[in-house]
Amino acid sequence: MMRLGLVCMVLLAAAGCVSGRMEMGVEPRVERLERDLQIGKSTAADVRRVLGEPDGRGQSSLGIHEGPRTVWSYYYEFSDFSGSQVERWGRTFLWVYLDGEVYDGYLWFSSLPDRK
Repeated sequence: MMRLGLVCMVLLAAAGCVSGRMEMGVEPRVERLERDLQIGKSTAADVRRVLGEPDGRGQSSLGIHEGPRTVWSYYYEFSDFSGSQVERWGRTFLWVYLDGEVYDGYLWFSSLPDRK
């Protein structure tokens, strides 16, 4: 029993020395929407080609549209950590709107650090 306690103490002490990066999702390249797609002309297949498969699908109803729009969501998050401290983190949410099978625009939020 004493050995088990010693092993647990060593593992807990070592856990405080661990550092690394955790990532979820794939960072959506928002700049490709402006460059590679055209609102009202590009298709859902074009969006898939540019961004890949969405993480989620749903619908949205905004007062400026006559009816609901299909919404595809993309998500990315990372955390750099050292021991029990998060050193740096960021996330991006991207929503792509489709009117039927036609690309109708996007909305995104990001807290990723600027890249230089």
